[in-house]
Amino acid sequence: MIVKGCPQRHYFDFPYVGDDVVAIFITYQQNGMTKLEKELDDCTFEDGKVHVNLTQEDTLKFEDDEIVRMQIRVRLKDGFATKSDVVETYTDNILKGGVI
Repeated sequence: MIVKGCPQRHYFDFPYVGDDVVAIFITYQQNGMTKLEKELDDCTFEDGKVHVNLTQEDTLKFEDDEIVRMQIRVRLKDGFATKSDVVETYTDNILKGGVI
């Protein structure tokens, strides 16, 4: 779940060594529109996972009570490029919007 208005960290299983990654895009879509995209500088790699932090501002970009689709695309040093399956989650709602 994406908790609107709250910073959070997302973890995704990741079968590649972080030092081999030259490009990565973690795309968050809602209602067919890209709402957020994180790139290599936004990510850390540890214990077979890629970690990405979402700020309050990031989470407030999503609509209340809607499905969010996420996908990772990656390119490695050797030129190999691939993508993950699309993963779905949802957002909760928030009564008082904005950053606190």
